[in-house]
Amino acid sequence: MKLAASPQVDCLLLAAGFGSRLKELTRELPKPLLQVKGRALIDWNLDLIAAAGIKQVYINLHYLPDKIRQHVGDGSKWGLRVNYSFEPKILNTGGAIKNLEHKFTQALILTINSDALLGRDFSLQALIDAHETSKHRPVATLAVRVAGAEDNYSDLGLTSERLIGRFLNVEYDSLTGPEKYIYLGVQVLNRELLKTMPTAENAFSITQDTYVRALASGQKLQAYPYGGYWRDVGTPERLAEANLTF
Repeated sequence: MKLAASPQVDCLLLAAGFGSRLKELTRELPKPLLQVKGRALIDWNLDLIAAAGIKQVYINLHYLPDKIRQHVGDGSKWGLRVNYSFEPKILNTGGAIKNLEHKFTQALILTINSDALLGRDFSLQALIDAHETSKHRPVATLAVRVAGAEDNYSDLGLTSERLIGRFLNVEYDSLTGPEKYIYLGVQVLNRELLKTMPTAENAFSITQDTYVRALASGQKLQAYPYGGYWRDVGTPERLAEANLTF
């Protein structure tokens, strides 16, 4: 596979969670190492990162961290340099990003949830390009898709210009239609946004804390709609489905 030119972003793969909804499946194995089509979940996301031409990635750890370290190693299998960020106390999505603020050097930060399974056609480079070229200068761009009947998440709503006008069931702008969207666990955000976050010692959600405050202050969040394959494999049923459909 020919790799794209390396984008100027810092990349964080979020892998610290307990995977408690997966019950017995994660008693002795961290969720990122559960298998879909004979490969660990984390492998599929590292493939996407490498295909985008990204050379360095941070992986945050908490639950069964040594097993993830042993599996991924230094990242050379993917042509990557992997750095690990161990969290003695789990910091949630926002805290995990803030905790690495002193390590990040680029203007943009790309984050991926390790339990998000995306189609091989998903382009991280296209997501980054959409963010960088937006005339709206959003503080973040989130990959989204139209919600299905089975998607039990707080919904998003989009404006006619693909900005997020409804977020966590609060409306901030006029919507283009009745469609509900869900966040796919992949996003790119401006490093400047980290200055508005609580201290690194605090556990907090970037969606429920940082983005809510950003929208309330008039800043823009952009949507990047994706119609291809996606599964949140956070339950045994969804993991089984992914092994049939991916």
